[in-house]
Amino acid sequence: MSPKANLQVVENKRGELTVALNNNNAIIQTLPEHQQENFKKNFLEFASQEYLLTTIEPKEIIRFAVNITKLGLDISPSSNEVYIIPFDTKINNQKIMLPQAIIPYNGMQQLAYQSGFMLTVDPVYMFQENECAAARQLTRIQQSKLRTSDPKWLNDHFIGYDVILKDLIGNLGEQIYFVDVSYVKAATKTNKDPRWSLSTWTHKAVRKAYKQFFIPRDRAIEKLEKLEHLNDEQLAHVDIESSTKLTQDIENAVKALGLDLSKSNNLAIVTGQTFGKDKILKDLGFVYNNNSWSMEYIDTPTQPQPQETPKKVSSAKELLDFLLNNGLDSSTAGKFVREKLGLSSKDLNGCAEALDDKDALLNKVKEFLNLVSPVDSDDEMPEDLF
Repeated sequence: MSPKANLQVVENKRGELTVALNNNNAIIQTLPEHQQENFKKNFLEFASQEYLLTTIEPKEIIRFAVNITKLGLDISPSSNEVYIIPFDTKINNQKIMLPQAIIPYNGMQQLAYQSGFMLTVDPVYMFQENECAAARQLTRIQQSKLRTSDPKWLNDHFIGYDVILKDLIGNLGEQIYFVDVSYVKAATKTNKDPRWSLSTWTHKAVRKAYKQFFIPRDRAIEKLEKLEHLNDEQLAHVDIESSTKLTQDIENAVKALGLDLSKSNNLAIVTGQTFGKDKILKDLGFVYNNNSWSMEYIDTPTQPQPQETPKKVSSAKELLDFLLNNGLDSSTAGKFVREKLGLSSKDLNGCAEALDDKDALLNKVKEFLNLVSPVDSDDEMPEDLF
């Protein structure tokens, strides 16, 4: 594609993203007002990431990017502070793409420095049988043998990373943790954009090492931890690849290790410090996926429930009831939800987010009523709205 044609493609994508931003303004308004315009400018830079935009709905990217911005990270691709890339996974046996956030090496170093640490990620190479060395330890002869631009040589000789954490304050000794290349490849195998392979490898290596390092609670690298929580939330319902189902015996064995199980959506996830217990968990049938040990379980009631369980009110119905209880009639409420909030009955996440801050919601209602003419009493609310 010629440079002129490529620029036209990017410009077209910018137009599409502008429309998406306008249609999802309610999500953006969850940011502080002074951040909203800057967020929109940064988001338009994603127009150059065609693969991301063709695999994930813009609304989902906006929602994910807003949450990253709330952590104080710059989503603009040109800032090189954090990348949003598509990962391939399965939910209910259906292949889908989900956004994941990856912090490049220099960003990891900056986050560590803010907590008083110097972070180094050092590649480790195998030259002969039982002869391996990290880049910082290479002899002149070993340096002359490096062929890092040759994919085949790298595949044969690159064996992992030494992740090194030095305490700049001086209270802790130097900590080194080796991360095997097989781990980072497995942890990033669903990354579908090869341009970010090196960054995803480094990100996953650092995250695994951080779980093993001793870092005082008051010096925790909070932005990274919160970002990984966002990533994990995206993948919380990913299908697992194990035929083993949780039994009472397995659950008892986990408790005997001093660990607990978090159960949700037929997935049991081990919680607690698993260091030194990984082999036992693997032997029990747990699968290590997205930095946690998990196993499928069948949530069946021990006794039949003859009485009908009250249905949980959806966030869309809850939003409608809230508006009706605050002076709006059904027609005006429907118009407010559609035109001011840009939501429908299917956008349950959006309705829930609108209800998170009821004071702000009431202010939007007042603004809306000041701008629109009274709704005709014959203008009925569409049946499919709620």
